[in-house]
Amino acid sequence: VIMDVITLFTGLNAERREYQLQALLRPLRERYRYLLIDCPPSLGLLTVNALTAADLLLIPTQCEYFSAHSLNEVLKTVEYVRAHSNPRLTYRLLYRLHQRALHGTLPMLLLMLSDFLQHRAHPRMKLH
Repeated sequence: VIMDVITLFTGLNAERREYQLQALLRPLRERYRYLLIDCPPSLGLLTVNALTAADLLLIPTQCEYFSAHSLNEVLKTVEYVRAHSNPRLTYRLLYRLHQRALHGTLPMLLLMLSDFLQHRAHPRMKLH
C-alpha cells in the first residue's frame, strides 16, 4: 500500500483528488477493523485526502496559546471536509496538560475555542 500512496498523487484527477486515498483504502476496510493514517502537521492535499477517508480524527494538542490558533485552523479544515467530501467525519481532542497549564493556559485555551466549539463543531460534541 505504501507504494500506491507514493504514486497516488502523480496522476490526480483534479475533480476527485480528495477521494484518491479513500478509494485506495476501501478494500482494506474489509480486512482490518482499524486503519490508522498519520499525517504531517500541514493542511495540504494529503491531509484532506486522509480526512475524506477517515471516520474519526484524533487531534493531539497542547494547552498553549499558539496551539489554540493552530487548532482553530484544523477545525476549519474539518468543517470544509464535512461540507465537501466527508459529512460523517467526527473528531476528538487529546489535550496534553502540563502543571503550569492547569493554572492559566487551559482556561485561556477553552475560552478562545468556546465560540468555535459551541457553534461550529459536531452537534454531539459539548464543551464542559
